[in-house]
Amino acid sequence: MHKKQTLKLTTDGYSLNADVMPELSDFSSGWMHSVLIPDGEQTIIQFSSEMVPNFWLPPWLGPLLVKHALSTESINSLRLLNKAVLNIKNQSPSIATFQWGNL
Repeated sequence: MHKKQTLKLTTDGYSLNADVMPELSDFSSGWMHSVLIPDGEQTIIQFSSEMVPNFWLPPWLGPLLVKHALSTESINSLRLLNKAVLNIKNQSPSIATFQWGNL
């Protein structure tokens, strides 16, 4: 399964929003919102998302897949979030497109 999202960095530089591109994805809809909050020498990341798959999952399998996806995708998401922020800082665009990793 794969996801493709369009990432948009807000003008204040502390918020990142992503929307699923259904025509290039295994999801019929979805979004992601991250807020980066400076906290001394570290950063707090508030992350929320909702993904709607365009395929059927058996009720007993869904929670297992979600748990696995959350554990692996959270690490991938943080790596890609860091990459997106660095790319945007270096190139100064307000909108960037990235392919999120496989689930």
